[in-house]
Formats: sequence, C-alpha cells, structure tokens
Amino acid sequence: MKNAVKRRERRFFFVLVLLLAGYGAGFCGDFTGNPRMESFVRMMTDTQGADPEELRGILEQARKKQSILRAMEAPAEAKPWWAYKPILVNARNVQEGRAFLKRHVRALKRAESIYGVPGALITAILGVETGYGKNMGTFRVLDSLATLAFDYPRRADFFANELKEFFLMVKDDGLAPLSLKGSYAGAMGYPQFMPSSFRRYAVDFDKDGKKDIWNSVEDAIGSVGHYLASFGYNPMQPVCLRAVPGPSESALKDKVLANGVEPAFSFFMLKEAGFEFQHDGLDASTAGGVFSLEGFDGPEYWVALPNFWVITKYNKSRLYAMAVLELARNIQGIKDWAIPMLSKQDPR
Repeated sequence: MKNAVKRRERRFFFVLVLLLAGYGAGFCGDFTGNPRMESFVRMMTDTQGADPEELRGILEQARKKQSILRAMEAPAEAKPWWAYKPILVNARNVQEGRAFLKRHVRALKRAESIYGVPGALITAILGVETGYGKNMGTFRVLDSLATLAFDYPRRADFFANELKEFFLMVKDDGLAPLSLKGSYAGAMGYPQFMPSSFRRYAVDFDKDGKKDIWNSVEDAIGSVGHYLASFGYNPMQPVCLRAVPGPSESALKDKVLANGVEPAFSFFMLKEAGFEFQHDGLDASTAGGVFSLEGFDGPEYWVALPNFWVITKYNKSRLYAMAVLELARNIQGIKDWAIPMLSKQDPR
C-alpha cells in the first residue's frame, strides 16, 4: 500500500511538472528519439518512479544549443595564469567586491561565525562566478543539461546525473523547470551551483522558508559558506604559500609536483623535495602539495595547503582557485600569504 501511494505521489509530481511546462500532445522536440534521452527516461522510470511518457514530454521541450557545445570546448581556464588572472583580478572587481562586502557585511559575518569561511572569500567566489550577481546566465537550465547530457559524449554521464538532480531539485523545492536560468553548463544563481550542489549545500540563510540562490543574496552567501565548510575549510590556516624550488632534481620532487594540490606531504617532505617557503606560525605537521602556474617571468611555484584543496572542490581548476584567492586577498587588503583571511578589519 505504501509503495502504491509513493508511486501515485511521484506520478502526480511529474504530471504537475508537465502542466507547468505547457506540454501539448504530438510535440516533437530536438531530442525526440535521441538514444541517450531514452536511456535517461528508462533510468528515471526505474529509479525515481517517473512516468516515461510524461518525462519525455518535458524533455522534448528542451532545446539543443550549439552555443553551449562551443562554449564547452573553449573554457577560460585554458589560458595561462598570466593571461587568466587580469580577467578576474582587476581594479574593478576589487572595488565592487569591497562594496559588496560592506553592503552585506552582516550576512557575511554571520556566515563566517557559523561556517568559519571568511567573508572576503565568499565575496570573491560570488565575484568570480557571477560578477556579484550581475551575470547569472541566460540559458534555460533544462536546455543546458539536456544538450550536454544527450549530445556531449565526453561528459555525458556527468551531465545526465546533473539532469537527474535537476528533476529531483524541482520536485523537492517546488520550482518551475522551464523558468530556471543559468550558465551554459547548467550552473545556477549567484554562486553558480549545479543541481547536485544545490540539493546538498544550498541553505535558507534568510529564513524565509525557501532556498533561493537566484534572488536572495543571503541564501547565496550562506550556501557558499556551507559548501566550503562541508569540505573542511579551516579559518585558522592560510590557503597557500609562495615557494622557491631548489636547484636539485629528485624522484621526491617529481612525485610532489605530479601530486599537485592534494595535501599529501608534510612540510618536512616538501623541503626535502627542494621547495623553500615561509611557514612561521604553522604547525610543522601541516600537510600540503605543490603546484605551478605560468607567470609573466616563468613558472611560479606554490605550496597548496588544505584550504586551497577545499577551494578546488568548488571548481577543480587551479587557475580558478588562485584567482578567487587573489581577489579575496585584495578585497580584504592582505598582502602576506601566510596570514589567514579572518575578518579582523573592514575593506579599505
């Protein structure tokens, strides 16, 4: 009996979504007959109790966007660091970031007190992601996710999972599926959360009874803080340290560089591998990794502490994480890389 009730509830949900979508019988969409769409429908039917015809009706209203496929092949992170940095870390973004921090200082300080994530870092992520909310994307999320799940084989599995999470998100939070806008990759709102991240980490920080990362700055701030805290951000540690590599080559040095930002080596091992860096005040048992960036004058080497690894959980690109960190430091006015980004002062 309980299973039958649950099936009826799921069926009602998909009928409701269908009505919201405005589906009409006989409609033929861009993905009609697409084998990946049919596989997705079967998966949703088997695991989520979706009615296959109703779900097809929704998906057939999705539009295939060639502009999305082109954008996926030309990410900004393909640029070298010296060219990527000024795109995001510049006088305008710093000035607007300081204004954002002042304007929302109460919410940012509350997020810092609850989650331990500095307000300047949350601000910088929102600045890098959407220009502090000015550029949240104009693509329908359904179009983005369907295009990439059904016509982008290289990452089809990832986006098919996000499409599943999208339908579950719509169900859980009572959202209209065709009205939601985001980036070409399906990222949404101020913090550009994918549907799976929304379901796990979005919070109702303004306590109005709903999680709204599109219209509520407070919800966006709290959600970013919750996300980084969930991966273990430590407010008592800095994020990374500038390193100077020694002249010697060794198997350990190669191993450290190959490992990248993963905090897998003690400071002692990093120094043994030939990397010199300032770490006064940090526990000698702290683990880190080493990565390099292509600067104006050649390679730059950085010791990535656990907090840097946390930022790469938001976006795996080292360039992205470094840009966020540089912007946050400039917003807060911190010049010393060894100092944690605690909110001890207002932005200058």
